[in-house]
Amino acid sequence: MTYDTTSKRGCALGIMAKAPFAGEVKTRLVPPLTEQEAAELSVCFLRDMAANIARVNTTEAASGLVVYTPIGSESAFEGLLPSGFNLLAQRGLSLGERLYNATADLLKQGYSAVCLINSDSPTLPGSILIRAMELLASDGDRVRIIMLDVPDRRPVEDVFCTDGHYLRLFESAGLRVLDVQRPLATGKEPTRWVSETTTAAWTIYVLGHEPNDMT
Repeated sequence: MTYDTTSKRGCALGIMAKAPFAGEVKTRLVPPLTEQEAAELSVCFLRDMAANIARVNTTEAASGLVVYTPIGSESAFEGLLPSGFNLLAQRGLSLGERLYNATADLLKQGYSAVCLINSDSPTLPGSILIRAMELLASDGDRVRIIMLDVPDRRPVEDVFCTDGHYLRLFESAGLRVLDVQRPLATGKEPTRWVSETTTAAWTIYVLGHEPNDMT
């Protein structure tokens, strides 16, 4: 199991999971199960789901990982995941924030698409995962964005482009990245932010042909 955060290609298949500690997972099954039995069931689910994703990874442009909580519980996953699986810590309070932040973090790492999966589907067919990846946007795809916090909710058309794709475009144009800025809101603005104080809404690339020739 690795913990690197280097740039990757393809789709990230992430299992949203809690560390399988007794008393912390599958608590709705206690009783009839004991807390330890519930934790062991969680371990079985994680192993089966990770093995399923690993089989998909061998034939598809995808990478498996576990998006875990709580921070500091990395050792709980030792020996449970196939070789090459990564770990990514969850961020945020609500489930919506955690899903949003995980998606943003993985796209920043260079994945072209992200598919987040619950940890309770050990029999999920690999064919379903492959179909899900086929339906996800890839670099260069035209996408439609709908803003839910404004009265005008007509779709806005845009082109999906990851950080990795931008970098390849810059390189092909003979440009080099001199600096990257991802500004965050301070929380003092009059706007009611959703996640802009922790996740940048924009990425600003400072480009140049030479280190001292900014454009």
